[in-house]
Amino acid sequence: MVLTYSLLIVPYTFLMLYRTLVLMAALCAFAIGLQAQTITLRDQVTNELIAKADIICLTNNTKVTTNEAGQADISTLKDCGSILVDHVSFQERTITWAEVASGADVLLNYRVNMLDQVVTERQPVRRETKRRARKDRRDQGARHPFHGSTNHR
Repeated sequence: MVLTYSLLIVPYTFLMLYRTLVLMAALCAFAIGLQAQTITLRDQVTNELIAKADIICLTNNTKVTTNEAGQADISTLKDCGSILVDHVSFQERTITWAEVASGADVLLNYRVNMLDQVVTERQPVRRETKRRARKDRRDQGARHPFHGSTNHR
């Protein structure tokens, strides 16, 4: 009888262990699937979160925007082949759904805007411009608008 009892307990223990492992694997797959619905954008240099970035599906022009935490729900973009990430301060980046599904944060580089011209001369202050205009009128002998005579001061 002891032998029969031990033969029943050992398979039952393995069955419970197998069932627990299968359940944990299913929960992990579900958690990874949920995580793939959210994308997080970070600055590549400082690793700071990037808010108000546009994430656009190039196939159907569906657009979502990241929140203040740098995250966006991209479940509406799941059927897209190419996804464009655009922000005014960072370079545009095109990613695929496979990159998003990997769960890693998307890193962006700063955008460098080259200036065509650099102004190095200080512009005059408005008061100086008014004084200069008044002095120019006096030097030219401007006529008074009501009397028709020159302004002598």
